[in-house]
Amino acid sequence: MQKLFFALFMGLPLLLFSQKNHRLGRTYSDILPENFQFEIPEVRNHAYSVIPEKIKSEFNPRVPYHFAHETAVDITEIFYSGKVYSDWPALENYVNEILKKVIPEELAADTMIKVYLLKSGDYNAFMTPTGIFFLDIGIFNETATEAELAGVFAHEVAHYYLQHSLHEYIKKEKGDFNRVFRKTSRSKYSIQNELQADSMAISWLSRTGFGIQGVKQAAQSLDRIKEQATLVFGNMLEERETTHPAPKRRIAQVDSFAVANNWHNGADFLVSKERFYTFKELVKPEILRHLLNSFAYEQCIELAFKFHVISPNRPEFVYFLMESIRRLCYFKPHRWKKNFIIDRYSGNLETTVGTKKKVDFTGHLFKQYIPEIIGISKEDFETAAGNFYWDGEVKFETYREAFDFFAQVAELLNEPECLLSQALTTSRNSELRKELLNKYLTHDNIQYRDYAIHLLNDQIFSALPSKTLTVMMNVFPWVHQGSDYISLQNTHHIVDSLLKPITQGITADAPYRTPLNAVSFLDNRLNDYVLLEEMHYLCTRQVNAWVEIINLHLLDPRYWNFMQKLGINEIDFLDLHYMDKRGGENSMEAYQKVINTTLPELFNETKRHRYLEARVLSIRIKPKSYSNIDIYGKELKIDYNKPATETIIQYFQKLLKEKEAYAEQYDGKQE
Repeated sequence: MQKLFFALFMGLPLLLFSQKNHRLGRTYSDILPENFQFEIPEVRNHAYSVIPEKIKSEFNPRVPYHFAHETAVDITEIFYSGKVYSDWPALENYVNEILKKVIPEELAADTMIKVYLLKSGDYNAFMTPTGIFFLDIGIFNETATEAELAGVFAHEVAHYYLQHSLHEYIKKEKGDFNRVFRKTSRSKYSIQNELQADSMAISWLSRTGFGIQGVKQAAQSLDRIKEQATLVFGNMLEERETTHPAPKRRIAQVDSFAVANNWHNGADFLVSKERFYTFKELVKPEILRHLLNSFAYEQCIELAFKFHVISPNRPEFVYFLMESIRRLCYFKPHRWKKNFIIDRYSGNLETTVGTKKKVDFTGHLFKQYIPEIIGISKEDFETAAGNFYWDGEVKFETYREAFDFFAQVAELLNEPECLLSQALTTSRNSELRKELLNKYLTHDNIQYRDYAIHLLNDQIFSALPSKTLTVMMNVFPWVHQGSDYISLQNTHHIVDSLLKPITQGITADAPYRTPLNAVSFLDNRLNDYVLLEEMHYLCTRQVNAWVEIINLHLLDPRYWNFMQKLGINEIDFLDLHYMDKRGGENSMEAYQKVINTTLPELFNETKRHRYLEARVLSIRIKPKSYSNIDIYGKELKIDYNKPATETIIQYFQKLLKEKEAYAEQYDGKQE
């Protein structure tokens, strides 16, 4: 086995990826540029201005205006989430060059139309009712040409031009806006709207040099994703069309247009083939990083392995493979003995039109090549440098065997971070862990030197002071007026100035607590804000762990680094929902009065029916203690004659005491 391993890898050409075009890479800024700091009035006014006068005249003016306002609130939330790439101008400019070739003459004067890139490993794109376009970085994994990107852009621009989200909202009139365009809720469009958008996209692309194959290629990518999902979920996945037409139906529509119009394919590349392929390589580690940090371990494993099969000598893919395997199996140790990747697959494959073949996956991944699982077409697989995994002696079968195998690959490729990954899986073998940590520390350019030193010296817990960062993470203020639920999200600066006295009041009687408003990080600590959001998300998700105690410093060293930098060993996240329930006022004037209310004014109003709901989420690095605690407060009615601020402070103080009582009961008693 060892001889075979070395023969295979030493015989491969050295294909280490070189970022020769450094000017195309990220700049890694901690500051949100001014041109990304959209404010609600600006976005709301634009969203309202593009609503047809006919719709404005047919309804109470509040209906379209409410749509514009909620659109603006959602968009500004996305920009201030830290999840938009504001520090990659080269890639941003490139995708917008493609977009410009797609925009029809009818929309050429719309200056708001622009693509913004999201830090997400998913395959998704959505255009808001303002023309602001969001594109997941993960879309580059499936996309094969500029024409395919153009097809995605044309489809979304068609939704915007046809104002589908507005019409879906108008159909409901006063119904729940429900973030009709947001990525988190996916599309609420009907099948008819989707096919209509495809039809318009085909028409637009037929006038460009790209041609209509871009729409077909995008549908084919969706079809590949659907087939893979079918193999995961089997019969649990609905086969019938719901909000979207089946990809094959969309492909057939493109083919029908081509036949009817005697259309031949246009160019696959019009802007820059070289830049496309350079960016496609540059984004791969970004996609994997986002999947890993969003706890999508299985997707990260599969995509990292796909990238590794294509480029076996790129060490970063081996690192993401080992880290995602390690973290998956840390939460679920039984997975170590399961077969690598294949263990979660069982389902149906479409073999001929109208028929399904049940596929029972037994044994290991390398019994046969299944393109729907690996994500590489049979044609590309034939030329992939790593297709040797399916030849000759089986290299590994289980996750444990795969992890150990890739550790050897990492050593050959001189990837030191994989040494730390190994060390973090050897908690029961202290001598081996010390050996691996010492070896890791001999390297110059490593990410977690300080962490490794403290882990080696058994000082992980003692290095963190017994202090708590108390973070006001989310504030959701709503006014229920008439039939509308109106969001009142002011700019982050106003929110910060309001929240400071509240968080300071909450922590006034606890000297071990440091108050913080998360939005204050948006000024010059954007990456820390993103990490806070990630840790908050870890608290909220239900982790199906097979171990009693999750040691956060073992799950991800970044968490320990962050707490050490801040001088704490615990973070308490505070989430607040505030509802002001008013009468049946239904005029435009009453609506505008509400949205022009600042949060300080809202919280200090009296003679109102107001309600609070709050939640305290704690994430901790302490010995023999639960890593996270969740305390949920029931709805509380605020005194009709008093401002809300003091009640909010007292409410959170009560919840924090409940959290501390819970922690005191269980801390130090876990094995």
